[in-house]
Parts: sequence; C-alpha cells; structure tokens
Amino acid sequence: MQGLDYELARPLKAYFVMMQHVIGIALKEGKSFVDFGPTTPKPKLDIGCTSVGITGAMYAVNPLLRAAIGVAASKVTSSMDTTNAGETKE
Repeated sequence: MQGLDYELARPLKAYFVMMQHVIGIALKEGKSFVDFGPTTPKPKLDIGCTSVGITGAMYAVNPLLRAAIGVAASKVTSSMDTTNAGETKE
C-alpha cells in the first residue's frame, strides 16, 4: 500500500513516475500482470492499462445487519464506464 500527498505530488507528477517505476520493475522481473488496484481508473487507462472486474463480499452474523447489507448490496451496480472517474476539479 502506498499513498501520496497530492498537493506535493501533483507538480512533480509523482503518481505517474511511481507507476512508471512499477512497470519498469515488472518488466525487469518478467511479470505479465501488474495490479494497480481499482481506484483512479482514468490515468491508468490513459497509459494503456486494462480494466478488470473485481468481486467483493460481506457477511454478518447479526440477522438485522445481514438484512441491511442485503438491501444495500442490491443497490450496488457494476459499471466499467470510467468517464470522469477519479477526476477532481481544480
């Protein structure tokens, strides 16, 4: 796990430099897949990454909480649309 202080990192384009280094390491080690995670898809797609689906699950022992999770989960939708995903207004 890693994170950036975006106020400091943005002028240095640190996010993209970090991704470039990770890709370089993967190529050097002969890896065929790098998992950059599900957040901020637009910059990843912009450099040629492919979006892959993810699956999540939850379970609660408490029946009321379990019912609430079921209701909330039924409202979750799946979308591969990355239009404006992860973008912030400056």
